[in-house]
Amino acid sequence: MARLFANHPGAREAAPSALVYRPEADKNPVLRGFPLVIASTLISNSGYLQKLLWENAKFGHPKNVVCGLGLGGGGEFKRLTPNVIPLTQDDDGQQQQTQSMLDINTTELTTPPPQQEGRFWSAADYHTAYKNGQVTPVQVVEALLPLISRDETGKGGKYSVAWLQTNPSEVLAAARESTQRYAEGKPLGILDGVPFGVKDDTDVEGFVSTMGMRVADEEGYFKKPAAETTWPVRKLQEQGAIMVGKMNQHEIGMDTSGCNPSTGTPQNWYNTSYYPGGSSSGAGSALSGGVVPICVGTDAGGSVRVPASFCGVYGLKTTHNRTVTRNSSVCVVAPMAATVADLTVAYRVMSQPNPSDPSQSMLAVSTHQEGAVGRKKVLGVCREWIDAKTSPAVLEHFQKAVGYLTSQEGGGYEIVEIKLPYLREGQLAHGATCLTEAADNARSRAQDPNRYLGLLNYPNRILVATGSQTPAVDMLKYGQIRQTIMQHLAHLWERHPGMLILTSTTPLAGWPIHAGDQAYGFGDGNKSILNMTYVWYANTSGCPAVSCPVGYAEPQQGEGKLPVGLMALGEWGAEEQLLGFARETEVYLNEKNEGGRLRPKEWVDVIGLAKGDVRDHSNGKKSGLVGRGHKMVYNWEPHKDECYRLYVEEKKSLDEVIEFMRKEHDFTPSRRGFQSQFSRWKFPAKHNPAYKNEALVARVRELWERNLTQKEMLRVLVEEDGFQVGDREVTRLRRKLGLRLRENHENLSAKTQPNTVYLRQQSMRSESAGGGDDSDDSDDDDADAEEGSGSHDPEDSIPTADLTPEQLARRGERKRALEIESQQKWATKKRRRRTRGWAGLPADPPGPPRFPSETTLTEARDLLQLSDETYKSMRQEFQSICEEAGVVKKTLAGPEKWESLKEQLIRQSMHLRAVMWDQENTDKKRLAIDVIACDVTKRMRVAESQMTLAEARRVLGLNPEQGRDMRFSLHRILADDGFTCKHEEGQEHWEEVKRRWLAEMPEPLRQLLVGAEGTTGTDQPIKVKALNLVARDAKAKGKKPAATPKPAKVKGKRTDNASDVDTLDLTEFETAAGQLPVPGPTTPNRQPRQSRSTPTPHAVLAVHSEARFLPPADIEEQQQQQQQQQQQQQQQQQQEAAHLSSMDARLGTSSMLMAANVGQNPFLDGPSYVQVQGYAPPAPQVYHQHHQHHRHHQSASSSSPIAVYFRLHPASAPLLLTVTPGMWITTLDNPRSINELRTAAVEKCPGFMCIAIEGIIKDGKGGELPLSVNDDVELDAYLRHLQSQGVSTPTFSVQLITAASGQREWV
Repeated sequence: MARLFANHPGAREAAPSALVYRPEADKNPVLRGFPLVIASTLISNSGYLQKLLWENAKFGHPKNVVCGLGLGGGGEFKRLTPNVIPLTQDDDGQQQQTQSMLDINTTELTTPPPQQEGRFWSAADYHTAYKNGQVTPVQVVEALLPLISRDETGKGGKYSVAWLQTNPSEVLAAARESTQRYAEGKPLGILDGVPFGVKDDTDVEGFVSTMGMRVADEEGYFKKPAAETTWPVRKLQEQGAIMVGKMNQHEIGMDTSGCNPSTGTPQNWYNTSYYPGGSSSGAGSALSGGVVPICVGTDAGGSVRVPASFCGVYGLKTTHNRTVTRNSSVCVVAPMAATVADLTVAYRVMSQPNPSDPSQSMLAVSTHQEGAVGRKKVLGVCREWIDAKTSPAVLEHFQKAVGYLTSQEGGGYEIVEIKLPYLREGQLAHGATCLTEAADNARSRAQDPNRYLGLLNYPNRILVATGSQTPAVDMLKYGQIRQTIMQHLAHLWERHPGMLILTSTTPLAGWPIHAGDQAYGFGDGNKSILNMTYVWYANTSGCPAVSCPVGYAEPQQGEGKLPVGLMALGEWGAEEQLLGFARETEVYLNEKNEGGRLRPKEWVDVIGLAKGDVRDHSNGKKSGLVGRGHKMVYNWEPHKDECYRLYVEEKKSLDEVIEFMRKEHDFTPSRRGFQSQFSRWKFPAKHNPAYKNEALVARVRELWERNLTQKEMLRVLVEEDGFQVGDREVTRLRRKLGLRLRENHENLSAKTQPNTVYLRQQSMRSESAGGGDDSDDSDDDDADAEEGSGSHDPEDSIPTADLTPEQLARRGERKRALEIESQQKWATKKRRRRTRGWAGLPADPPGPPRFPSETTLTEARDLLQLSDETYKSMRQEFQSICEEAGVVKKTLAGPEKWESLKEQLIRQSMHLRAVMWDQENTDKKRLAIDVIACDVTKRMRVAESQMTLAEARRVLGLNPEQGRDMRFSLHRILADDGFTCKHEEGQEHWEEVKRRWLAEMPEPLRQLLVGAEGTTGTDQPIKVKALNLVARDAKAKGKKPAATPKPAKVKGKRTDNASDVDTLDLTEFETAAGQLPVPGPTTPNRQPRQSRSTPTPHAVLAVHSEARFLPPADIEEQQQQQQQQQQQQQQQQQQEAAHLSSMDARLGTSSMLMAANVGQNPFLDGPSYVQVQGYAPPAPQVYHQHHQHHRHHQSASSSSPIAVYFRLHPASAPLLLTVTPGMWITTLDNPRSINELRTAAVEKCPGFMCIAIEGIIKDGKGGELPLSVNDDVELDAYLRHLQSQGVSTPTFSVQLITAASGQREWV
């Protein structure tokens, strides 16, 4: 019997130039956090930036490759799909299908013995348990469903993050049918009753294939469940397998980490500090956790094999179109399993010929093959490819596995050195192909193809937008590269029949999780490309490949070893040969690998749970699900009358009804379930709005005046006052009454970004270290000089020309005293070298360290070769070590213990181990480690004693309104006094200023503060400290004098005084970060003032931002000057504005968010703009609470109020998109003011800012044209255009983002 192919590429060796491998380091930008959000927003709306990223990724390089002979025929054949079809024919040429694919022999079902450690349950184990009556399929799914199901809020069982959708009623129905078949002794086969999962990008009837995206209810795509189940899934169901749910994935399959901020990131149960791999992340997680034995995934660039490798299971990427024909040149539907036996069974069932698929049905029937008689077993290895990219940990296990496979015991394989073409160029072509196909698919899913990116998370917006820039000529060139690769592979198999090409699955031993990535995701194209180094070859060529675990590597973080995968690539149609290879590696892992196969600690024994005879691994207790089963489909009707009696007649609360039903009837639906059912039963509503309870309203107002937090307020109301209210009711009541509280920024940033806590402490150190005297602690001096946060910039001082002779004399005397003291400390080596100016004194001259501890943090970092990320990780690790040991200071720990802590740090840090391995400069390196370690413990001590501004206000009983009054009073006194800083003026003068400040306070406030200073007892030091902190805060927020506005820039030209590009001063921002709004009430309907150092979305490119202090009396004059400048500029722009109405019809794509590039955002409280393509930004404006409604009116303005529609743009904050109605109406008194429009947009959304507005114009054909509205001129033109069209009610699309989240990400 002969082996033939259809669509075979033909065997031809690639040209020598194609076989030269030139590995290159990729230099794509790594984005995470709020910079990712800003970059995604800008890139999504800029074709220029998209093309720039496309070029930077080097996707255009392959088109310079000369493929084939290039002799007048245009080069190589352009193969756009790798669809090679293996055929089986007899001598007459008739296709044979003589053996059923489902005829599976016992050899293929061999699994490790039950007593072996690390054993995973297989389909055969389920089948045996069912046949013996030990357990039933119904018991299994009743044990499974609570583990994988999510409720309406997205919360669920321990393993539920790996699952997105499940239909309990259908699952239980299928389980009952399977149970009945086993009871009758007529199971359909080995898969009958076996649970499995399906990746969410694969259609299953009745389910929406969300592809891991956040569900947008307004989009039609998410309202259309699949009408038909995909062929391979249907075949599994026909064999009796139970599809228990759709599985989580990396959103739209666009990366291989598995991180999904929209639907959650599944756990890697071997080590939860690492990603599970993707994009079939849910499948890898569920298999490694033991939840199911089989999953259906997809693989376009390793999406089955990478999570199989990271999670220690098996994944088979099949021949192109083997299981089903998909609309992709790289993607296949393929099986994943915990054992090779299940991988074989699943593959056989899934790849049965589909008569209605003309391509898939032609593939030869896949059956067990014993191996060709006399044929050598050959492994092809491309050494240069493996050595260039594979990490040492992975390479070690690769070499061990190869050593076993080449032995007689392991199969007696022969190693052949091979060369492969276009290893670099082909991967670039494959990456661009994936992105281009993803862009096309994403556009087809959106109702508005021009806004398709709004459905995706931030990293994928960048990737898909970049993929949309691929030219057709490049796609054709990619096809030529594919053809050359396939021809060379055919040439290799002609020379070495049956050869398997061997690599590791990925070069990496796991992908570490970076703190904070769950908020927005992240974009790290460099690591993504590295992770796909070997897997892409099978997708481009259409060949099958299998990933098998062969060992476990030590982690860099977290607990638990990391699985390492080995991958073999075979000829088209060689799946059976690959499965035989996988069985050989399974023997190696179970029997020859040191420690055998490992099982995660959190592995769940589903069969044992169903039997009720095992304990939960997480707590050692018997599962609460055992014995009674966990009902996921509830029978409500028997409880209707009793619920009516309790809820309506006896007027019990919903919580009381829920508790009663749980205790008396073991009836446990969710709270939302009760609400929905009561609504269906049409029980009378018991609306008792909190705002109608006068006593509650009065009490909430009283607690708000006391400046209590939401949590404390709720505790008092419930525990002390006996009100039956919840957190939501109190929040709604406060919002209705206008009693706004603001989140504690320090605590919030500490919760969300632990890596940046010590940076914030450094930035506030000069304010928290003491009362302003010159400390003798040399550590503090050095730290200030090193980090720069505590140094005083001479430019911040009041000009000497504005000072009185007495003030000049006082400043000079203080400076001379500081100089003498500083020189004495320098001479006696009681202070470290200052690298920056401090307290008006110049920096010390540069030079080598005069004593060991004078080594600065920067020098220590350079000596240890620490990157920012490694440095932060090292500090975190040492802080954890010290906290466990109870050490807060080197001198208190003692020399021996201190050295042992540092040695522990070196052992735990792979980077430090590598640095210390080199014996050169060992003493200096140890000193560098000691310097950093001492600084860590000092930060720990500072953090313990540090008081936040919020805490100080609570101690003194102040609310933010009183704080602002205090601040303005102190500003005026400091301005009159010419005060600069305590270091220059001295502690005595600062105390004098404070006494004057207290004396001029209003009587109630003065009594508060004077009382604090006069307090005696244990509270006295705390209140004095709080008072000093409030004073320092007031001084710091008014440190800079009013600055003269710069002339407006016109037509893209700058004035002589304007710098080319002003960049953001991050040090100044970090200092201001500690002064952001804190918990407490604020005046209703007042927009909170923000720190002028807060970075805006414009800051990612180039920002001009001045921090300034304007006394209240000067604001009106300053504003009038700016308005005059703005008026001159608007006259120049008037001609451009006149053309806007005629341009409306020509704007075919959304201009939303481009305002972030060019305009001024009045909600960012400071002039911020970017010079883009000659755009002339409006003149800076300054807002004050007394002048908030002072607006500049255009000549066409009208004073009559009008109603307008608002609706959220899809790019707004995800939280708003889920809780805000699709459209709302508001009334504007001054519809011609862009500032009032922005204020109205956020009126119902406290804590958010409006960064862009679009005016909507109807095109007369049922469609809409969005028009960007950035200033009053454009708004006036837009409204006049509507008026000319007879439209009385304008519609605006607004993009709102959270102000607090933006600030947190930049701290």
